[in-house]
Amino acid sequence: MWTIRTLQFGLIALLLLGAGCNRDDSCCPRECLQTTSADTVRLNVSNVPLPAQSPGALAAAAVAGDGVKLKLLLEKGIPPDSSDEGGGAALLLAALAGRVESLEILLSAGVDVNAQSADHTTALFNASEAGHLDCVLKLIAKGAEIQARRKDGRTPLMAAAVEGHDDIVAALIKSGSNPNQADAQGLTPLMFAAANIRDEDTSDKTVNAAKALVAAGANVNVKAADGTTALMRAAKKGEAPIVALLLDNRADVASRDNEGKTALIHAASLKAPPPAVKILLKRGAKVSEQDNKGATALMYAARKLLPGVLKAILEQDKSAINAQDKDGRAALHYAVLKSRPKNVTALLAMGALRDVKDSQEKTALDLARQLGDAAVIEALAGKK
Repeated sequence: MWTIRTLQFGLIALLLLGAGCNRDDSCCPRECLQTTSADTVRLNVSNVPLPAQSPGALAAAAVAGDGVKLKLLLEKGIPPDSSDEGGGAALLLAALAGRVESLEILLSAGVDVNAQSADHTTALFNASEAGHLDCVLKLIAKGAEIQARRKDGRTPLMAAAVEGHDDIVAALIKSGSNPNQADAQGLTPLMFAAANIRDEDTSDKTVNAAKALVAAGANVNVKAADGTTALMRAAKKGEAPIVALLLDNRADVASRDNEGKTALIHAASLKAPPPAVKILLKRGAKVSEQDNKGATALMYAARKLLPGVLKAILEQDKSAINAQDKDGRAALHYAVLKSRPKNVTALLAMGALRDVKDSQEKTALDLARQLGDAAVIEALAGKK
């Protein structure tokens, strides 16, 4: 996904290139950008050399929120209905920058509220993704197409949901946006909210967006093209509050994706911390369930660097501790193969058998010796 910061840099590049900026590389970043924090980048349009009547000048004025200049440029003849370089581009960029006055001026001058970029992005999509509620409301009032889809099938509601803008999610739903519309990959707004896809985000910011979507009738059990559900996507990221929300609204904890993975397997195999795993286990997730390769959640957890998820599963149910996949390997084999001595120790303490052989007739100790992993060999001998 393009982040808002990335889009701002792209916006700057568009203005500079479109205007034929002739500043050297050492000058432009300092003079055409204003960095106000680690996450905020603003345009310093006063330092961008633009021909007085170029389409780039129209966009720059719109982004800067310079209503006087914007009106003057329109009066001097820059076509407001040019979707490629004039009014259409200015409208999309103004929406991204949150310039509601610029939107009003451009729309009053005849710019199409549903003007699109090459990938079919609209001003409403940009405003929804960037979190500008005032711009969203203005565009809706002016007749913006609520269900307009980009080439990838994504709608403004998806853009707002993935960024956790619950106020915009509510506004779009109130205006008729379909909470069950899917994109080209079968992903729905709820799936985007459930995944809270920003790796660096720990604020649970998409919880309220997910709540609004569920309240509006979003189907919690619909599957994407890959067979995943919103619950699986929330579990994969370890979004415990959203996992709980979805289960409270009858999400199927036993549902499987195209690879046979359940929400618990997803949680155990990727970045999920113990809380999400514990919720799934308390709500009926089965530790013994195997995916299409015969792997259990425990086998995936055994590969993780830290033993937290592994211990959470074993504390709930250790009956599948010696289960084997289609290669004949048990969780202990995978802890060895990934060089996880702490996991080896935890598995042995809970009853993992050392003499289980895989399809190549190798025990966990055989694999450890083959790899020459002294730490794991010591753990298997009970010395660690």
